[in-house]
Amino acid sequence: TIDTGTNCTAEHIAIPSPAIEAQSAPWEPEVFGLCEMQVSGYNLRVDLEARLGAVGGPLLARGAGPSISDYLNQWHARQLVPAADESVLPGASATIVPADTAATIYLIARKVDATNAIRLQARKTRGYLRVRPMPVAL
Repeated sequence: TIDTGTNCTAEHIAIPSPAIEAQSAPWEPEVFGLCEMQVSGYNLRVDLEARLGAVGGPLLARGAGPSISDYLNQWHARQLVPAADESVLPGASATIVPADTAATIYLIARKVDATNAIRLQARKTRGYLRVRPMPVAL
């Protein structure tokens, strides 16, 4: 379980994330997942994101949280679905991992439209992360 305690002012909160083994060909991570979270605060929304290589790396998936100020102090799931920061032609994405290179997927809870302190809780027993390394022809 993750619990930031009250008065967390961080823009994002890291959730333990896996390293993906190197693949024999260039590949692109296809990410799906779910994480149940409870948020306490005022006038905010918290989304779940999966990013490649760093907390600020290219976006792989996003799970939007409930609308601002709705359902605070209740457990709600954020379901990760593939997403992107960019629109590109096949084979030209920043999310392609070179052959024989391992990669880390960073899972983060990100505050959206909030400037105040919050409390975030997440339950590992009520979540999953599935990363499918999809081969890419360059």
